[in-house]
Amino acid sequence: MGDLGIALLDSGYMGHTYAECISKFNTCGKLVAISEGCRAPSLAANYGVDYFAEYADLLARPAVDAVLSATLHSLHRAQVLAAAEHGKHVLVEKPMATSVSDCDAMITACQRAAVTLEAIQTLRLRVTLAPAKALARNLYVNHDIHTWRRFQEYEGRIDT
Repeated sequence: MGDLGIALLDSGYMGHTYAECISKFNTCGKLVAISEGCRAPSLAANYGVDYFAEYADLLARPAVDAVLSATLHSLHRAQVLAAAEHGKHVLVEKPMATSVSDCDAMITACQRAAVTLEAIQTLRLRVTLAPAKALARNLYVNHDIHTWRRFQEYEGRIDT
């Protein structure tokens, strides 16, 4: 099998981020189309892929094997159901949907169509998380030192 043809539904901050990552760092997939959002035409042009004003038209394209949706949460259910109906795998940003019943419908549709549905939250490289990570690491290390010291005191290995 060749590269997985990935269509992107979003042209905002995350849409641009995903377009960049798919184009530069993905070794098994290739960005083939973009839809959704006022910046979609220029984003598609920047990455040399097709732009579709309606994502339903994008789903009919044979080169699209999978869809990555980072659109408004309220749109996820309709987009996932349409993608499943067209036999496309789906990666959807968090939250997966706005209700449990919507999530259930999305899961059922993808199971019936025998396509993969994944929900993700991308945070790994966000700069705003670095201070929180450092604080958590510091608290963890300090907790371990405190626990080790208490154990040593209990064992009578150090004076208090």
